[in-house]
Amino acid sequence: MKSFKEYILIEQHEITVGGYTTKHFYMCGSAQEVMKKNSDLEGAEELTKLQDMFYKMEREVLDAGESTDEQKKQAKDLYNQIMKKAGEIGLADDIAGFMKQHLDSVLKGDPKPGFGRTDLDEALTPVQRRKRAAKKPKSKEKLKKLARKMARKLLIKKMIKDRNYSTLSFGEKQKIEKRLDKLGPVIDRISKKLLPKVRIADKERIKKLRGSAPDDENV
Repeated sequence: MKSFKEYILIEQHEITVGGYTTKHFYMCGSAQEVMKKNSDLEGAEELTKLQDMFYKMEREVLDAGESTDEQKKQAKDLYNQIMKKAGEIGLADDIAGFMKQHLDSVLKGDPKPGFGRTDLDEALTPVQRRKRAAKKPKSKEKLKKLARKMARKLLIKKMIKDRNYSTLSFGEKQKIEKRLDKLGPVIDRISKKLLPKVRIADKERIKKLRGSAPDDENV
């Protein structure tokens, strides 16, 4: 049974979409962010309800210590319903990453059920919060920015060839920046091609962090 304090903390992490207020969105910070941002979309309320059902089940798995065969079947069914609805309202790309992780947490226990909880953060120190945040997937926007940064670096390397960018004069760097400003469409094309690799690298980064020795979060 949850303590009064835990109930209060959980309530602070729920959202209202349409006429529905969630009860288990504290299990996923990314879901809170995406659905709050897109709460005005037609169909968002139904998608929110489906996700809430999934997170309720994940909490039950967390409390039990492992999932039953019935819960695994239910997780697959709910996941398919969630992704179908997300596709219908244009949010499939926004939720695919974290929903797959939640599915894996129920089916495989990796990541561990409850990995995305936000109701525990209040009890963490700043260092522990940074460690927890580092283990979360980068947002879609951050991945795009990273891919764009990599695209710029590739073009700079091509421009200066064997020279070291840090050793260039201020004037030379300014000239490069002006050239890059004119290559916006080229940078867009390159970053788009790099994005899948950036996503894979981020997944590997998270997998490595979560597979390392446990930190001192004590949660």
